[in-house]
Amino acid sequence: MFYSLEVTAGYSARRHIKLNYRLRFNFVNESSGLINDLSDRHARAYSAFSSLQTSNRSLNCSPSDFLLKPPQLTSWVGEVLKMNAGAKLDWSAAFSLKIVSPFLIKTRLSKPRLLRVAFGVFALLIVSLIAHTQAFGASESVVWSFDGVTEGGNPQAGLVMDSSGDLFGTTAVGGTYDCGTVFELIPPSTSGGNWTESTLWTFDDYNGQDGAAPYAGLLMDKSGNLYGTTTVGGAHAISGDFGGTVFELTPPSTPGGKWTESILWSFGNDANDGQEPYGDVIMDKSGNLYGTTRNGGAYAMPDNGGTVFKLTPPTPEGKWTESILWSFGNGTDGNQPLAGLIMDARGNLYGTTFAGGSHSDGTVFELTPPSIGGGKWTESILRNFYFAKNGFEPHAGLIMDSHRNLYGTTLLGASGSGGTVFRLTPPSTTAGIWTYSVLWNFNVEKDGGGLYGGVIMDTRGNLYGTTSTDVRLGAGTVFKLKPPSTIGDAWSESTVWSFDITDGYSSHAGLIMDANGNLYGTTFLGGTHAAGTVFEVTNTGSSKPTSSPTPTPAATPTPGGTISLSANPVDFPNAGLGEAPTPKTLVVQNLSAKHALVGDVGGPLAPFSITSGAGAFDLGPLGMLKVKMMFTPTGLGLAKGSLVVTSNDKAKPSVTVNLQGTGEPGRLANSIPVALDNTLAFGQVPIDGTPKSASFKIENIGTGDLKGNVGALAAPFSVTAGGGAFNLAPGATEKVTVQFAPKALGHVSQLLAIIVTAPSKPPAGITISVSGKGT
Repeated sequence: MFYSLEVTAGYSARRHIKLNYRLRFNFVNESSGLINDLSDRHARAYSAFSSLQTSNRSLNCSPSDFLLKPPQLTSWVGEVLKMNAGAKLDWSAAFSLKIVSPFLIKTRLSKPRLLRVAFGVFALLIVSLIAHTQAFGASESVVWSFDGVTEGGNPQAGLVMDSSGDLFGTTAVGGTYDCGTVFELIPPSTSGGNWTESTLWTFDDYNGQDGAAPYAGLLMDKSGNLYGTTTVGGAHAISGDFGGTVFELTPPSTPGGKWTESILWSFGNDANDGQEPYGDVIMDKSGNLYGTTRNGGAYAMPDNGGTVFKLTPPTPEGKWTESILWSFGNGTDGNQPLAGLIMDARGNLYGTTFAGGSHSDGTVFELTPPSIGGGKWTESILRNFYFAKNGFEPHAGLIMDSHRNLYGTTLLGASGSGGTVFRLTPPSTTAGIWTYSVLWNFNVEKDGGGLYGGVIMDTRGNLYGTTSTDVRLGAGTVFKLKPPSTIGDAWSESTVWSFDITDGYSSHAGLIMDANGNLYGTTFLGGTHAAGTVFEVTNTGSSKPTSSPTPTPAATPTPGGTISLSANPVDFPNAGLGEAPTPKTLVVQNLSAKHALVGDVGGPLAPFSITSGAGAFDLGPLGMLKVKMMFTPTGLGLAKGSLVVTSNDKAKPSVTVNLQGTGEPGRLANSIPVALDNTLAFGQVPIDGTPKSASFKIENIGTGDLKGNVGALAAPFSVTAGGGAFNLAPGATEKVTVQFAPKALGHVSQLLAIIVTAPSKPPAGITISVSGKGT
């Protein structure tokens, strides 16, 4: 039996600690694998009195507090509360229990200090015993170690960087009122110098207006204003809990002055408003802000709900206004979004929910704006996560590449329970389904796990992110995922840096990359004061040459590959109507022996299609990609189409590949006088005279049943026999009779459609031109 336990501790209303846990357990048979899942998703909140006295800083949970309580669980949970994360206890050869993610400390003074004291002792013991080397020859430096008090501590979110290289971020606790801070880190003026930290704002929800406990990162506009969220506080908070805010910090007009805070919105304004925003905000071209709340909304219930909101800037001297674009928690919809959003060029919003969906394990969603002003947004679920398959419980947001592929992470995973990095590929047709692929499945015992943060992508398509724990010290890692040189092969993962507690412990956030390929991020714990760090990792093996000691700036154009196509145009063999599609393969090759060829294969329109190889590609030197295509004729005669291959080949950045094929009579053989051009001509027929009839037959010349449908005609034509559905065994025929009864002078014509639905996939058929002249 394997147990995985996730524990979350948070401080409530300056008086109590709330302990939430989620416990899963699986029975595993060594010969047959997973045979039964008894997932318990019950979450409970317990409280224990917390004293600010040093001698009484502890968390106590009665054995009866736990739904499932083997005798060993109670004593071990006490150790976990002291040591924070990463421990493993073997009860017997049959099963084990481990923490899969570290604590998420919400706010207030005594709790982080409690954990830091115990954690610091643990760090000293471990670091003195273990030494290690890092991948790529990467080096890491601690930009700043938070003191957990005046400077803040326990940063939960990532960073933003301005044009001068200054870093900006938030801490969840600390500051003057122990409600969290916004900070700025200024790089040294000389190489090897120390960074300088400035606290731009310290939150104070004691005043009844300001927020507290910012878990999200910041957004910086062109004027240098900062926007962010706090999970609690604001005008509608209840005893310091719930509520939450969206705030703006405006820089001083003169150097050395104070930043000014404005509360743009306080959540909990009414019964349908959101509560507790955990994610950051984004801004559109008009200055509107978009984000999510973890709770609240029209369907809010305990452990259920959440919203997507929009904040519209005011007219002069007015107030910001909020619109709820979507309320989560209705039916099999997702709920509890913990991350921010991204927006594509069309204005669609994409995000994740930590829970909910058809399996209650989280979702990826898309929100489409209304076609007319004042209409409702519509939601599409792009992925329903399931804990037994390919990752579940996404904690972070998404990124989108130039081909509209979405990339994200899940906190946990099916294999190794370490979480995943995934990709969602958009469908080639409007009504198609997004394709889900796991790019890497982390194993806690090998390469880390617990992916709270998302991923970023460099110019070569490499992905970078963090894990919150690993097997070595439980302190987490910085990792890199490299795409394969041949489409369809596996991605490769490497650990860029493993934290050793002194330089950070358990990153809960994603990374940013500067123009030189250096990575910056935060850790929730660790560092000099065990209250978290800001770190920099250099020589990361990013899109620059790894042999060069000086990183190549990302802004410098990367030399492209050299594209070669096996054929252009691509001629398909003749194909019969209703028969199996005719295949053809186009080989895209990189002739360069030095540089990668990065690009995209755009899908053609019917009657041509791509069965594999469409979308983005990244071919290493001399790599190749096989694009498999099909020709499925929908009519007789020559058909033409094209596909476009774009790449970083400077000489040929875009190549149009012409496609052509000829449709022939196939399973729909007919006996009309001129079969090859599919016409049924009645000639001249007197009006109001005797109608004229003509017939043709449909014959199944294949070896399986032929199913389809004969369409209808409008007056003055009509199908008098053989119309509608047909089902013909091999060798059988169907006689179709058409009648022409003109009521007016002149020439008339129509098209009669005959569609084959089986065995042709997709449906195929022919059209017969029916004509006559009334005299």
